[in-house]
Amino acid sequence: QENLLAFIDNNVEPHSPSIIYSVDIIKTYGIQNDQEFKHFLLLILTISNNHHRTPGFFDRIGQLLLLLAPNIKQRMTNFEIFQTFSSNKSIILFLLQKQIITIDETIINELFDEKKKYVKNLCHFLFPEIKKFIETKQSTEIEKDKIRQIKEEIINIDSHNFTNYEEKRQEGQNESYICSLIRNDSVEEFIAYITKEKYSLLNKIKPSIFETNSFLIDKTPSLIEYASFFGSIQICKYLYQNNVSVGSSLWLYSIHSNNANLIHFIEENEIIPDYGDYDECFKESIKCHH
Repeated sequence: QENLLAFIDNNVEPHSPSIIYSVDIIKTYGIQNDQEFKHFLLLILTISNNHHRTPGFFDRIGQLLLLLAPNIKQRMTNFEIFQTFSSNKSIILFLLQKQIITIDETIINELFDEKKKYVKNLCHFLFPEIKKFIETKQSTEIEKDKIRQIKEEIINIDSHNFTNYEEKRQEGQNESYICSLIRNDSVEEFIAYITKEKYSLLNKIKPSIFETNSFLIDKTPSLIEYASFFGSIQICKYLYQNNVSVGSSLWLYSIHSNNANLIHFIEENEIIPDYGDYDECFKESIKCHH
């Protein structure tokens, strides 16, 4: 686990002895023991879903999945692989693009199941792949109507985003300009933008179909919550100094940032979790591997 995190956090080189040793153990043991191998895949998934993303984060996840791909395909069906990683849009897209999984009837049925909570966002994100599948097979009218509906919803969200679809989903972040300024902690540009546009500091971040951070999907965080998630401490301080209200939720967002200075900032300003109970913070930090 330590070697895995060091590799993902870009603290060691991909061909360092510790990583080669770890991957050899994983590959060898994975062939011998299905259960432990699947547990390891779930460890990768949990880290991918919750750990703070350093530069090259998903490149490293991709390298690891490619190394494990023969074992994954040997031990799991196409649908089992999809189900295992379905909570992570970026991984599913990577697995499709590397042909580790393919869109088939079972996956289409899963994606079109309105009862499943995650599927609508994933349908939008995987629109090109779903569309190709529907177009190359004898499809039912229900399937064709579903594709038309998804396309209309994407266009209605923002026609500009639809034309830059591939670029946006590879980036895997909320595409709005204000979000990019916050993620980069570009406080001077942020202040200039909100002043020029008369942008309210009380605004919420609108959901994006391109968002791949599991914690943020389907949420509408405040500006300071979004800044806390990405560890953008300068913007957090600016918002706080301008009387933006803060609540106990800031703790969980800040834990995802893996930024110790931000945690100290919260402590110094005496922001406490609900009921003064830090259990949820503790659990969140474990989930994030922080």
